[in-house]
Amino acid sequence: MSIKNNPLTRQPLSLDPALQTHMSQEPDPSTQPDDPVYGRLAEQRARLRSMAPYQRRKAERDRKRIKVTFDWPPELRQQVQELARWNSVPASQLAALLVKVGLRALNDGKLNLHDYRKPARLPNFEWFLDLEKVDEYADIWKSWKS
Repeated sequence: MSIKNNPLTRQPLSLDPALQTHMSQEPDPSTQPDDPVYGRLAEQRARLRSMAPYQRRKAERDRKRIKVTFDWPPELRQQVQELARWNSVPASQLAALLVKVGLRALNDGKLNLHDYRKPARLPNFEWFLDLEKVDEYADIWKSWKS
């Protein structure tokens, strides 16, 4: 029970019964399978108990992996997948390598994002990057190089 801090009268405040139940003791997961938190934990424990040891280790490794999702244009995604297939490497590792090379080029001053910026009409971002300009610059570079 909580006490209201009023210098004139100090009266206990009543709590909602459901809230008081959760605050007073931790519910047993096996008795409350419909509970969104404790029920899900019970399901996870049951699933882990039914796994073989090597499956548990794999599940633990998968849980620790850091996964990132990007919104890429379909043609860019397709290029990465085709390149990965052609080189017999995982697409995620190829994408990580390309991102790392791009970040190094940015840090070394070989890549300037200002060349690709266009104004964004969203409150979250001031600029978008025009990915079609990459193709234009690549064509100019090819013609200049040959």
